Amino acid sequence: MYKPIPIKRSDRYGSSFWDGYSYKLQRNVHFFGDLKYDHWILVETDPNILKYCERPNSEKLQQNNLHKAFDMWQLERNGKETFLNIRYKNQSDTNHERLEKWCTKLGYDYKVLYEEDIRGQALYLKNMKWLLPYIGQRKPPIETDKRHILRALGDQNKTIGELQSICSTIPISRIRENIYFLIYSGELIATNIKEVELGIATEVKRIG
Repeated sequence: MYKPIPIKRSDRYGSSFWDGYSYKLQRNVHFFGDLKYDHWILVETDPNILKYCERPNSEKLQQNNLHKAFDMWQLERNGKETFLNIRYKNQSDTNHERLEKWCTKLGYDYKVLYEEDIRGQALYLKNMKWLLPYIGQRKPPIETDKRHILRALGDQNKTIGELQSICSTIPISRIRENIYFLIYSGELIATNIKEVELGIATEVKRIG
């Protein structure tokens, strides 16, 4: 498995240094640059991505002199592994062909993501930034609350506001923590998360 190449705030002047916590990985993550941080938000909150590693390093990568070549490696539920680089449009990427060829040879996908790929859906990104602090280092939500909410939801689509009314015996803060965690874990889909701000108007449904 891969381990991140360590970085410190003092390693690079003039770039934003971001320090976050990944509930998915159960460890701290660090990034230089706002775009890489925004990309991490999308990866961390994507239930289809099981694992990832920023600035991946391994013996295999070192042997091929690729231990500083990629910004991230990620593993999806279907077993697909992808190496990624994050770029602004004005950044040159002379190694693209070489990296893609190496990944293809070993059965990996290779992607270069640009600003529009990451920030193109601004409201969705904003919602994920709002959702993530509810996850962070907190423990999973109370199981009895979860069962109550899922029973109230049933097989229908309901807004968070409707669920708050139905589950009025549970404090609103706990209802939201449960729902946000279920969205994060992939047990619920927020059907209009790209159209409305995360809150009482957000509509959720069960998977399947």
